[in-house]
Amino acid sequence: MGPLFQSLVEDSVAEIERREPEYFQRFPLTFPRGQLRLDRYRQHPSMRRYADSALDRATDAAAERLEQRGVPVAYSDEIDDPASLVLFDAALDAFAAKEQLLPIRNAPRADAAIDEILGTGYDEHRTASGRRYLVSRRGTQPLLVISALGIPIAIWKKLLSDTSHDFRIVTVENRCGDLISGGMDSDVDLTRHADDIAEVLDQEQPGPLHVLGWCNGGRIAIDLVTRGRYNIRSLTLLSPTLRGTENASKPGSPFEDRLQQIFATITRNQALAMPLVKMLARFTQPPDWDGLAGNASARAAALFALPSRESAATFLVPMSTPPLLINYARRTAADEAYPMADTLRRLGTAGIPVLLISGSHDSMVSNQATCTALANGGVAVTHAQVAGAGHYIQDLQYPYFLWLLRSFADNHNLPNAALRVDIQHSNQSDSVQLSHATTT
Repeated sequence: MGPLFQSLVEDSVAEIERREPEYFQRFPLTFPRGQLRLDRYRQHPSMRRYADSALDRATDAAAERLEQRGVPVAYSDEIDDPASLVLFDAALDAFAAKEQLLPIRNAPRADAAIDEILGTGYDEHRTASGRRYLVSRRGTQPLLVISALGIPIAIWKKLLSDTSHDFRIVTVENRCGDLISGGMDSDVDLTRHADDIAEVLDQEQPGPLHVLGWCNGGRIAIDLVTRGRYNIRSLTLLSPTLRGTENASKPGSPFEDRLQQIFATITRNQALAMPLVKMLARFTQPPDWDGLAGNASARAAALFALPSRESAATFLVPMSTPPLLINYARRTAADEAYPMADTLRRLGTAGIPVLLISGSHDSMVSNQATCTALANGGVAVTHAQVAGAGHYIQDLQYPYFLWLLRSFADNHNLPNAALRVDIQHSNQSDSVQLSHATTT
């Protein structure tokens, strides 16, 4: 089937094994056969012109490749395991890519350390006020990357090191912590972070600009692009949180609801910060796979929500000491008090193309609340939801992430071309439908 097909199949397996290295030793992979297999073929938006025999050869080649990697494949007429179906669908997407019907590429290896990637591919600058920022030495399309506050930038290694795209990346060190090590040394609200980025843009004068905001960086991105000072070509919101938006805060995500309880406790008694930090450290422990063995759906949900094993601890950096956790609580309260509903109404009339990328099993933020907030603001959105993904699409599902980002930046439109990506379009008159077309 060729190297692209094989690499994409291996990328799909790596999605699972990077979360749980022994997953396939615990739970066998099962591909569909019979009518169930044919039904999956029919669902693929790019495969309708292919004979079943051609698709059989592709999925059989994927199974052979998996066997070579030590992942045995069984077959069944009935499958209740979402993880197996996601890998089967990924094999069909790999075949679509091989046939040049889906413009996804295999993920770059990104083996180098993040400081090496930044040192060899980026120039460091400072604003007049001392704000540090990085600009890539290559690319012609300026892309401002606004990451989650306090999270080490290594989560973006693949995008930062990938030479296949034409983005000229700009990223600004925020007041919460060092770009590489992260932290939560500041409790300033999101408008201050947007002010810092605005200072960088005023200094750099990048021209027409694409903006990408991840998680709580999405709030900052929305504030920035609605200021009307810059030529914004597109806004991509990757797994954003808009919690606190008027009439759009329910349902909450499991993670944010739990944090809200912790923050309320700290607000009442800061002396409890230390035991709470110790409790939060347990969030990196793997799920009870033995307890989930008999429930394939719950097991897949737990799996898909995980980050990679090697990066799990980095997501707790902003909450790793009592002072950082206290700052986190204060900053989150300030961000949730921000008048986001008013700002979204401005975004809805700004004429900026908006792409929302979400994971089907994101437990960190509420996709449903996000869609409600955007719809209530009258924001016309293209919403791409990636099956089998959680909160870390730019890492674990990088081939799909880059395809979505590039295609939307190029023409502000996304075709339905992948079985693993559900794409919904809305305009100002019917954007409310988005809140009914997603999962939490």
